[in-house]
Amino acid sequence: MLYMIVAALCGAAVMALELLGSRLLAPDFGSSIHVWGSLIGTFLAALSVGYWIGGVVADRYPFLAVLSIFVFVAAAATCALPFAAGPVTRWISTAVEDVRMGSLLSCVVLFMVPGAALGTVSPFLIRMSAKSVGTTGRAAGGIYAVSTVGSIVGTLATAFYLIAVLPVSRILLVVGALLWGVGIVLLAASRWSKAGIALVVALGFLAVAQTPPALAQAESWREVYRADTLYHNIRVVDENGVRYLMFGRTSQSALDLRNPTNNVFRYVDVFHLGPILKPDMKRVLFIGLGGGTGPSQFRRLYPELTIDVAEIDPEVVRIAARFFRFKTDSQLKVDVRDGRMFLRRTRNKYDMIVLDAYYADGVPFHLTTKEFMRLVWDRLTPGGILMANVIGSMEGRRSELMRSQYRTILEAFGNCLYIPVLEEDEKELNPFMRRNIMLISVKGRALSLDDVRAKVKSSNSPKKRILETIMAAVPSVPPKATNVPVLTDDYAPVDNLLHID
Repeated sequence: MLYMIVAALCGAAVMALELLGSRLLAPDFGSSIHVWGSLIGTFLAALSVGYWIGGVVADRYPFLAVLSIFVFVAAAATCALPFAAGPVTRWISTAVEDVRMGSLLSCVVLFMVPGAALGTVSPFLIRMSAKSVGTTGRAAGGIYAVSTVGSIVGTLATAFYLIAVLPVSRILLVVGALLWGVGIVLLAASRWSKAGIALVVALGFLAVAQTPPALAQAESWREVYRADTLYHNIRVVDENGVRYLMFGRTSQSALDLRNPTNNVFRYVDVFHLGPILKPDMKRVLFIGLGGGTGPSQFRRLYPELTIDVAEIDPEVVRIAARFFRFKTDSQLKVDVRDGRMFLRRTRNKYDMIVLDAYYADGVPFHLTTKEFMRLVWDRLTPGGILMANVIGSMEGRRSELMRSQYRTILEAFGNCLYIPVLEEDEKELNPFMRRNIMLISVKGRALSLDDVRAKVKSSNSPKKRILETIMAAVPSVPPKATNVPVLTDDYAPVDNLLHID
């Protein structure tokens, strides 16, 4: 029974570490498929090394006290992660430009030791369980079955519950403490001296009782709030009178604390092209909430509109209300649901759908595909507007995803306007700088840049001056999209096209 419990707990620890690893890497490397590939590959390599080492050592020294050494190594390495992960990933992300190699190297440095140490457990337990050659198969099958069940429990408990209620650093210390306890039990079962076991217990208590050090903060900014949710590593940061909502290392929304009605990021101003292009609009959907800047401004400036928001992360909704002055009412409602799922289930038709769910180092691929864009088309009223806020450069390798999204929307709608957003501190558009680029399509009819400029000029929009400035800088030639793929549910290589740096 002891062997089965040890196998289950160590199996659970492996999967908990793998899932938590994505949160440790997200602030510096994002949460792309490259990060997940690095994590999975590293843990598989670590387990392979552990299986080999465990098998060799178990044949020579088949004792519980020896196994406990490997478990203690895994426990100590796990407890060190909250202290080591930040400095390691920051240094590697600075030294290694390629996010794929950077994330892989970080995974190897952080997780190879605990992964390999945990990999030794199964061959050790099989060697000690087998009474004879004739029972080896049964012993191996039982240990691996129980270990796999433990992995399932560790996966579900971490993904569905622990990340939502505890900081990642605290979960890692809990996992480390659990492994330290397993090591102590193995020592006790091996009949170690009570004094020796007491010393190990004391060392483990001292290690787990430590609090991970806080990051040094510059005088000009301070971290107001931090949360690890099921979807994001979130921070709320104040800097020079501006409050930023950060997903990992990228800004999602900003609030000018001294002048809350002023947009810090100009892409929010471009949303106001919608009411200019379709003055009779009655219902708007925002997919992605962030700090709620866009929906809040629409509620204030267009009181006759009904505004729906689809936001997948409930913590983002709470943060927007607590830190960014976002308020719901009878005409502004939030549905905590994935944007595509929301569109599939809603019976409403919208005059404008604002797609604001992309961010610089992570793009939900299922919200980029031709099938999704056709679903958006189906949920728009005649003459309804799709406005997609895409992040990328106008030219160069960092433009590939934007151009692919442009081509995909063009195929789904038959028309697409391309509006790079000129920021306030720019005199002209730098074609190689990563920026917000608005892709606008209309259901049933095409608009030209001249049409949009004329409508802005003749409007009485509160954003007229800013929009005239932005529209004046828009190039007349659309992006070249023949050498990039149309994104589909079957083929959407968004992480390869994103070129994170």
